[in-house]
Amino acid sequence: MPVISFNNQVLSAYGLAPVNLNWSLSSAGTYKTVELLTVGTVGTKQVRGVAFNTLAAPGSGTGAFATLSAAVGTTLRVDKAYNGATMAVVFTDDSSSLFTVVTGASAVAQSLTANDFNTSYPDIKAEVVLGYR
Repeated sequence: MPVISFNNQVLSAYGLAPVNLNWSLSSAGTYKTVELLTVGTVGTKQVRGVAFNTLAAPGSGTGAFATLSAAVGTTLRVDKAYNGATMAVVFTDDSSSLFTVVTGASAVAQSLTANDFNTSYPDIKAEVVLGYR
């Protein structure tokens, strides 16, 4: 499977020691279009966060948000402009699962597809550049 690369992330340090103070529960940039509300599990894997691509033009969101369920106990708030976009649930073992955003109704459960260790996002890229991977 090819590597899927994302340019933004929302990550939680819940349950990790020491707590990573560089992670944010809301997307990077001026326009906050994705917000991680809670993290849960998929099977035995703990969710760390969600990786996604920033909207094409700054401020191009609709301003209307949907609350999605991406895994058991994992919820996020996304701008409805992401409807049809691909995002990834990232686990604490650095594996991931992909999903296509469906924002039809609030609390929509997303269908996950396993992506193994083939997802790249800013935190992983930084670790590679710094020589940690």
